[in-house]
Amino acid sequence: MKIGFTAFCTSDFSGIMDNLVRSIIAFSRYDITVYSINFDYVFDSNRVNVKRVNICNLNLFKIFQTKIYAAIDSGYDIGLMLDGDMIVTREIDKIFDENEGAVLKAKYPLFSKHPHNPFVNPNHTKEVMGAIRKYTDKLPKMKYVYASCLFSNENKWFLKDVYDRMSESEIGGSDELVINALLTQYQVDYDIGYNYFPNATDNLINCYLNNDQESCKELYETYVKHNCPVKFYLFHGHKCKDVKYMSDVIDKIKGKHA
Repeated sequence: MKIGFTAFCTSDFSGIMDNLVRSIIAFSRYDITVYSINFDYVFDSNRVNVKRVNICNLNLFKIFQTKIYAAIDSGYDIGLMLDGDMIVTREIDKIFDENEGAVLKAKYPLFSKHPHNPFVNPNHTKEVMGAIRKYTDKLPKMKYVYASCLFSNENKWFLKDVYDRMSESEIGGSDELVINALLTQYQVDYDIGYNYFPNATDNLINCYLNNDQESCKELYETYVKHNCPVKFYLFHGHKCKDVKYMSDVIDKIKGKHA
């Protein structure tokens, strides 16, 4: 069975992608396929498969589409669809070990929980539900999820549906919005059960590395308090955009329980 990671980047994200790739090589037994948009990404490892995607009139919307395309095209029987501004931790392969049986049977990919659930967050509900209404009149049966998922051949059809809907330019929307709209349309009522990529903030990184109780307060306030359990399998966004900082974090993770 072929298992691996998919990711995507533009040339200005190549340094950030280097960190993601380096962390996967260091902490996972699986390979990664990088879809590089309008340039040739290079990383000297036989565990890194690079596919160049040429896109005319590139914009953020088309970049979002490339993430979905990467998962569909990857050839993995089971894959984890990632953003470029991430790094994985020593525990990353547990996500496959824990969920292999479930994702092979699931009709829909297993998405990561969103702690603040924009469906019911008063700061976002009107905007989000207004956009969802462009796709469906149904009400969601599950909390809002992020646009990263564990997928298998059994449920790539859903990602193809997301990709095709995003291609309908008169509707539009980010990949995350379309994913949540179609999960609503199909009345899906399950996700992976936790959040596996907390924000890469100083506090949460320190919480993971050192189990520092003061730093871990942020975990409670931003995730646990909102009934969103967390497993530190990746870090996402925020400090991940600081290439030197996250390169140092990878080295610190290497030293953790080495």
